Amino acid sequence: MTKKNKKIISSFRIDNILYYLAAFLMPSILLLDLYNRNHAENQIVFIYILILAGVLAVTGVLQFEIIKRIINSIEGALVLSVLFWLLFWLFEASFSIALRYFDALTSIGFMVLLGASFVFLIWLFRRYKPPFIKMRPAFNILAISLIVLFVFNFIPAINHEIFLRTRNELTFSEEHPKQFYMKKDFFIDSTLPAPDIMWLHLDGMMSLETVEWFWGESQEYLREELRERGFVIYQNAELNAAGTFSALTALYSPAFYDSFWGDVLERYSTELRNPRIGNLIDALAEVGLVFVEDIVPYYELLLALISRGYRIEIIGGTGWGGGNASVF
Repeated sequence: MTKKNKKIISSFRIDNILYYLAAFLMPSILLLDLYNRNHAENQIVFIYILILAGVLAVTGVLQFEIIKRIINSIEGALVLSVLFWLLFWLFEASFSIALRYFDALTSIGFMVLLGASFVFLIWLFRRYKPPFIKMRPAFNILAISLIVLFVFNFIPAINHEIFLRTRNELTFSEEHPKQFYMKKDFFIDSTLPAPDIMWLHLDGMMSLETVEWFWGESQEYLREELRERGFVIYQNAELNAAGTFSALTALYSPAFYDSFWGDVLERYSTELRNPRIGNLIDALAEVGLVFVEDIVPYYELLLALISRGYRIEIIGGTGWGGGNASVF
């Protein structure tokens, strides 16, 4: 075997490794991007993301290998794999665009149409064998770009997880005592009455006074309807957070609010929503707390009601983390 042939074989094998690595990583690029854009709300557990990424990675390699064997082209398999995962993650956006032109189209119908189109592309690639091998340098760049995109999304995700865990370990050490107080024990007088309580938390709705101020329409009829049903209206309510978790923490945990959270909210009160959410999450991380794991299960108001013997039912929401209405 000549040196030239050895060089071609060596290059071919390196290229193949790049393509398989890209097939392994590409399904998780937009998954990690989704996590990075939403982790500030702490609604996604990172370990679950890693498990899902692993499943998608194995699926991506198997799919890549099957397509490669069918069309007998590793470059064509890379192209079709990229197309498949783009449509997979952007299905809702693609479906919304399709609805503009075909308003009778259903999501299942659109899914069938995409599947049929994908199978048709595989057939075209197999039958006409596009000369992708002549453009191998371009495909090498594509594979490298996909790997780089994965790294760019993976580093912030893992950094966020490590940052939170490190903060937690430091906070609860002797050198870093707690800077907050969360009330978990309550004095319960069982001789006092325990009437049914209904709390309506209209997430994202402005106050009645604000409606009147901007639109000049009296909301007195609504106030009267609520009063007749025994509700106490929170007058002149104002936005006190940047998200549901923050707002509910301010409402449900007065001891925590007075000892720590109120100052944090005031510190970032003038910032726009997205940077404010990030800063609030970081402020919690600095004292070793995470909304879902450490705050939500210990809402003081709810714990007090449970201690009194109340049965709590959440209606129209997503558990203790938020929602449109809560019934106790």
